[in-house]
Amino acid sequence: MDSPVQSTPTLALDRNLTVMVGGDRDVFDRLQPIFSSFSDRVMYVGDLGSGCVIKLVTNMMGLLVGQVMAEGLTLGMKAGARLEDLLEIGSRPEVGGILGPRRESFSQTWFRGNFDPAVFTLDMARKDMMEATEMGRECNVPLPMASVAEETFIQAINKGWAKKASIISFAVQEEMGGVQVRLPEGTR
Repeated sequence: MDSPVQSTPTLALDRNLTVMVGGDRDVFDRLQPIFSSFSDRVMYVGDLGSGCVIKLVTNMMGLLVGQVMAEGLTLGMKAGARLEDLLEIGSRPEVGGILGPRRESFSQTWFRGNFDPAVFTLDMARKDMMEATEMGRECNVPLPMASVAEETFIQAINKGWAKKASIISFAVQEEMGGVQVRLPEGTR
């Protein structure tokens, strides 16, 4: 069985995590009570290896969305927009805003220049992205955005940021754009 989990250490303390289990269905059915003892969501996802594939792909997608947001917000601020306005409009799902779910965490981390302590380190993000791009090559699936993001992670690691929060890679975009994406003091 493969059974990676998805959560944060803080959420996991309250059993708030998803276990993605791949392998023989009969074995999964027998192990279900064990998985449920430490998780609030256990999913059987198919053959052996499927759990790892799903974890890797969902991590890749989340990391890519973050890199796209870093590009968009640095562009908007460099062009003269206020971060507060970009966040307000970009958080509205009815108009395609993708910032909503991340806005609160970014308000406490990236938008304050706070990349410590790390829940998900940059070197862990780079490992996941590298494994995803390798899987893409093995499956003959081009992943141009993932490859660019991996290169950005490498640039950030070369700056000595490997053990910082993975979103420190956004600072590479800030440097390239010549602007910092920060909220004014006293705003949320």
